[in-house]
Amino acid sequence: CVESTADDAADRKGRFKALVQQLMSGEVVEELKLRERLSEEGLQEAGLVKSAADLKTKLQRLRTGKVYSQQKYNLLREENEGFSKLIVELEQGGADADSKRLSDIVQALIAYFSLD
Repeated sequence: CVESTADDAADRKGRFKALVQQLMSGEVVEELKLRERLSEEGLQEAGLVKSAADLKTKLQRLRTGKVYSQQKYNLLREENEGFSKLIVELEQGGADADSKRLSDIVQALIAYFSLD
């Protein structure tokens, strides 16, 4: 019973690999699409990657790097520009300005330039 189960699994893997190879050779499905859609184990069974475990490790490192990589931007320029625009708005507002409009503009500048 155990041997027949192992034989069935090996037979299914062989048929799956043959199916994937036929799909790629007949240009029904591009290899890139198969790599996107199949699981790591499916890619290994189809012979598109050597090791599902190695692929999982590489993908995990890639995802971690994307999430935790620092975004580069010119903070000094952003702050200077934001503060200068804020000062200009406050100076131009004067005493007779509509306080609601001025408050909205100041809040928008603070939010846009991250002026904390």
